[in-house]
Amino acid sequence: MAAGPRWPLLLAVCLGTVLAPLTLVMLNIALPSIGADLGVPVAALSWVPIGLLLGSVICSLPAGRLADLHGQKHFFLAGVGGIALFCVLAAFSRSPAWLYGCAAGLGVAAAMVYGPGLAIIATAYSPARRGAVTGIYTASIYGVGALAPVLCGWVMQAWGWRTLFWIQLPAALLVAVLLGRVPGAFRKREQHPFDWTGSVIFACWACALVYGLTGLPSLAATVTLLLSLPYLALFIYHQDRIAYPLIRPSLLYANRRLTLALLAGVLVYVSITPIGFLFSLFSQLALDYSPQRTGYLLMVLPGVLVFLAPFAGRLSDRFGSRRLTLAGCLTMAAGYLLLSAISAKNGLVLLVLGQLVLGVGTGLFTTPNMNGIMSLVTPGNLGMASATVGLARAIGNVFGMSLLGLLLGLLLGQREFGLGDVAQLERAVRYWMYFAAAAAGLAAYCAFRQRPLRTAGG
Repeated sequence: MAAGPRWPLLLAVCLGTVLAPLTLVMLNIALPSIGADLGVPVAALSWVPIGLLLGSVICSLPAGRLADLHGQKHFFLAGVGGIALFCVLAAFSRSPAWLYGCAAGLGVAAAMVYGPGLAIIATAYSPARRGAVTGIYTASIYGVGALAPVLCGWVMQAWGWRTLFWIQLPAALLVAVLLGRVPGAFRKREQHPFDWTGSVIFACWACALVYGLTGLPSLAATVTLLLSLPYLALFIYHQDRIAYPLIRPSLLYANRRLTLALLAGVLVYVSITPIGFLFSLFSQLALDYSPQRTGYLLMVLPGVLVFLAPFAGRLSDRFGSRRLTLAGCLTMAAGYLLLSAISAKNGLVLLVLGQLVLGVGTGLFTTPNMNGIMSLVTPGNLGMASATVGLARAIGNVFGMSLLGLLLGLLLGQREFGLGDVAQLERAVRYWMYFAAAAAGLAAYCAFRQRPLRTAGG
């Protein structure tokens, strides 16, 4: 690819990719108001982000494979269009079921964006520059995470939560214009057969896992959770036996560093994904903050990431990823332990300090880990590696939100939030921080067990 058209490509990929996290931020800010408007209990509200993340998990591997077969650029554009469409549909929600369906559709479209997005960048840039460019890619995602809470809070207070879902349309049109200036479909391959059987098995595993986790400790949920294990085993067995799988398990069997890097990513995303949703609930329900003030408060963590992610990417190009990811995981664990002391009395101070620490830790981990993973595979497997990174993120996301939904259901039940529930919400935050610190500690162990991950330019 010529050097000239790279800037519209990078801008389009970054802008298109941020539409999915922007939607999740919008939902986190708006969910308390949506719950009050539609009459949805607090515990049931968690099913909105869970639905989005479930759709993303189910389609993460199929999306990466389909993008390789039909052209990464075209598939990426289809995902951006899908996000815009389901956002418009969500604006007309009149019932929780409609909103859950739109959230699942947004998850499917997000997988279509995440799958080819990182592969497009990895194809367009040399390994020596990949860490710096991946840092820009990551910073753009967290930049939206920093600005979106304030923008969403302001828009919601001025015009209501339904207006939020129209923000995506102009951004989607701009992505289409930018990518239209870049020729080619990007790594369109010969028409190998698509693994529909594996896709269905994988979808069954994801649904059984999420339903089982969120429904515990009921008998039906326990049985369903146990059924997810044979589905997973069947999926791995099937992928090992076919010529053109969704994912090559042999990549993980033969590459210990890749396996550990992906596992560390899953653990980090399990711990960090519910933080925005949990902090939004705590700020608006326990501290009685407005959506706009909550938006300002939630700027802290992604704001730190915006500045740190590109710097960490350049460091990983030069020094490798292992020490950076290890330091990031340990810093995150310290931040979670700090936040475990939060209450309605000290909430503002600890929310700011805790987000600062978590921002530093996440920034040191995310870009170096992605750069290290993409540097461990051959150019012919970049699309599959990108989808695998997206899968690790999606599995971590859905595990985290499902476990938080289970925790909120156990402590708050299926009822609307009242003043007497503030103490229970504080307990939920405290328990989650203990769990998240343990997950970050395990991720640090995975990083420690890796040999240094260096890029070709390192």
